[in-house]
This record gives sequence, structure tokens and C-alpha cells, in this order.
Amino acid sequence: DKKLYFVSDMPGGYGGTDLYVSEWSDENEDWGEPKNLGPVINTPENEMFPYIHKDGTLYFASAGHLGYGGLDIFYAKQENGEWTKPVNMMAPMKIHPFARFTTPENTLKQAVAPLHPGTIKYFKEIGLKIPDRLIPKK
Repeated sequence: DKKLYFVSDMPGGYGGTDLYVSEWSDENEDWGEPKNLGPVINTPENEMFPYIHKDGTLYFASAGHLGYGGLDIFYAKQENGEWTKPVNMMAPMKIHPFARFTTPENTLKQAVAPLHPGTIKYFKEIGLKIPDRLIPKK
């Protein structure tokens, strides 16, 4: 499976920025049309910083799902081809304008692109460990 998850403010979304996926086609040697992840994931506000774990769990930041205000970190899984309701990872997991984002491998990733409309958000691994208690249980 070759999938690219990304953030965009392209027309036709649910809010300011939405999460999308595009699949690589070996036959066409190109990426397919972007597919919006839908209203379970995307809200009228901003969703950002998607990360897909090897087990298929989607981690992302959202200003639209119920949280502490600003960008909180959520995770969701696919069941029968549909996304489950996003779960807030709770404090102290927060996103700020030049964000740091934790991953299930207990590493911290840091945004290296400014948060301008229309840009894809990139991360680089900086190798900091986070406590196991902050990792969602299966």
C-alpha cells in the first residue's frame, strides 16, 4: 500500500484545512486524485499534521474536535473502511504554531515548515523519548 496522507486547504473541503489521502498507482506511475478523509475526521476548523502508524492508526491535530482549545492531538482507526470517532490524547499532548508532535514509536517530531495556507506540513525526527503512559492503548 502506497498512500500519502497530507493537509490541504483546497476547495471542496469541510473546513480551513482538511486531511486527504492519495494512492500511488504503479500502473499509471503517478499519485491518484486526493480523497478527503471525510466529516468524521475533518471539521469546519483546521485539521493538520497527519501521521499514519504502521498499524494503520491515524494521528493528527485538530482545532475542531472537542478538546482544550487550539490544536489538540487525536487518533482514529479504520474499521470496515470507515474512520472511527477521533479520540483526544489529552493533556499534555498539544500542538503550537511551530509544533512538536509525538508518534507511537515514542519519538518526538518537530514541524519544519511554517503554517501557511496551501503548504504541506513536514516533520523531522529529533529523537526525544516520551513516557509510555502517553501512548494510547490498543
